Amino acid sequence: MLQSAFLLNESICLITSINQSMVYNINTIVFSCVEKKIQTTIKRASPSSA
Repeated sequence: MLQSAFLLNESICLITSINQSMVYNINTIVFSCVEKKIQTTIKRASPSSA
């Protein structure tokens, strides 16, 4: 019983860290995409305003 509880705890720990790293990666991807969009928007806006 104790061993199965330990294994369950280990799996939860593993799943949690996988989820956290996935969320981190998604955030990084989204942020870089947004950053590129902002940069292209600024580049497009600059000549017209200047």
